[in-house]
Amino acid sequence: MTRDAAGPGADAAGHRGLARTDGFAGIESYGVIGDGESVALVALDGAIDWWAAPAMDSPPVFAAVLDPQDGGCFTLEPIAPYRVKRRYLPGTNVLETTFSTRDGTVRVLDSLNQGANGPLPWAELARDIRAGDGAVPMRWRVAPGTLFHQVRPWVTFRDVPLLHAGGLMMAIVADQAGEPRPGLGEFSGEFTAKSGQYALLTLIVADHAPLVVPSAVDVRQRREATGHVVRARLVHPPRPDPGSAGHARLDAELHRRDGAVHTSVLRTARASPRRGNRAAAAWLPRFQASTRRQPCGRPAAVGCYGDLLECVWLAVDRAGAHLDPASAD
Repeated sequence: MTRDAAGPGADAAGHRGLARTDGFAGIESYGVIGDGESVALVALDGAIDWWAAPAMDSPPVFAAVLDPQDGGCFTLEPIAPYRVKRRYLPGTNVLETTFSTRDGTVRVLDSLNQGANGPLPWAELARDIRAGDGAVPMRWRVAPGTLFHQVRPWVTFRDVPLLHAGGLMMAIVADQAGEPRPGLGEFSGEFTAKSGQYALLTLIVADHAPLVVPSAVDVRQRREATGHVVRARLVHPPRPDPGSAGHARLDAELHRRDGAVHTSVLRTARASPRRGNRAAAAWLPRFQASTRRQPCGRPAAVGCYGDLLECVWLAVDRAGAHLDPASAD
């Protein structure tokens, strides 16, 4: 399954654009990766806008899908205008994004890695950057969010770049990806992806636990091993055949969750006039428009509708948990 789109400033003729409105990307533009413990949403422009780590119910490291200004994100894209294609590597939950510029092409393989015996004690988000032809200048930025306006992230630089947000501690493992530059609660960098060279950006996350910082070699080995795990084992639960009684129950459940998400977003948006709530209110119509276009029980443009809806439901429910309850019409 491949998606085509035009990057910022590119000629978008015949392609679907990547334009964001007030920082929001359409929910249908997200790809889903997971490790059995957590799930991340990756936008077509290479930004990871949602990741609650190291587990589903952990505080969200990135939540720009709900709050582009303070939610946090992990961006990675060419500096020059580009076109992008995306697919899952066959039989895996590894998301491959191919950026094409006038100077060349580069592939980004995104995965949430597992160990030999299943999920790791920490969360490991790997972004493997592989240049095709030519040389492509790239830029990246890791900026954790405020955990829904509860904390202010800060950074330290010891042997590796470290980020802190509440009880979350994060380490960046960068190999051939430029020198990490510290900023206000973030790290960023630039590098040139050249043919025959592999770069790697990895974010390790622990929640109120010791942080283990692996080598780039270890991360790559786990990424390769993760690539051999069947995608259905990581993200997709078993799904009944179309037309069966089980499929009808699944269809009804997805519609029920759809309504739950709308109610939760409305409740969040109406709870108080804080910035995060206004962001949720702006995001609601995009979600409604996107989900109406996706048929239940069938593969959507990126991943499966049910999986995407579940991830969004978790994201909104997570936001609503930190706000005063209010009834929705």
